Amino acid sequence: MLRYSEQVKQSILERMLHPAQETVDHIAKETGIPKNTLYKWQKEMWMRGEENGVAPKNVPQWSAREKFDIVMEVETLSEAEKREYCQQKGLHVEQVAAWRDACMQAIGGIAQQTTQLRQQLEAKKREHESLQQELKRKEAAFAEAKALLELEKKAQMIWGDKADE
Repeated sequence: MLRYSEQVKQSILERMLHPAQETVDHIAKETGIPKNTLYKWQKEMWMRGEENGVAPKNVPQWSAREKFDIVMEVETLSEAEKREYCQQKGLHVEQVAAWRDACMQAIGGIAQQTTQLRQQLEAKKREHESLQQELKRKEAAFAEAKALLELEKKAQMIWGDKADE
């Protein structure tokens, strides 16, 4: 497996970053680096959100909301429409696909968190019910003990102390 230096990787990413730049096919033929490696580098960069770190100055920075909106708009389009839309926005289809993957991972994480929070809530509800039952039992025991003490006091008032006999 060939290893490429970070400098080589960065210079190639700069060349293929913007749609107006060179195509992946052209760079792959020129450098001898496999296309799948180039696409992998590109996707890794997009997933890390670093596309603006090596992009030419005229490439816009996209907020998370804008990326999400673009992903939602592109989702229903055909492949040809996606390419045309991305070209108009100055994006690559693969870049939007990477954003989509990031959105799906975020949604999956939120769903997993929601499930964990629901389980924790149910456990807390059961614990609360158990504590409520224990409190009722203790209140009943306390009321019974109080009633017995009151009866004992009344009995002492009526019959006197046992020690007096």
